Amino acid sequence: MRSATNAGAAGGGATTLGPRASLLMSLSLALLLGALSMLVMFPAAEQLRSLRAASGLRRPCTPAAPAWRVSAR
Repeated sequence: MRSATNAGAAGGGATTLGPRASLLMSLSLALLLGALSMLVMFPAAEQLRSLRAASGLRRPCTPAAPAWRVSAR
């Protein structure tokens, strides 16, 4: 009678993971998500670098000193 009442609380007889297996699964999931975020961030960083370099090229360049101001030396 006692096992019948506790079966619902324990998950119906399903085995649970131990603390070591749970820790291992959590660490592996964290490493997987970290690797996936790196795969996303590297191309994004390259895109930002190329946009920064392109914006530097589009800046209006300051004109050289006018010819009347250049001293002939």
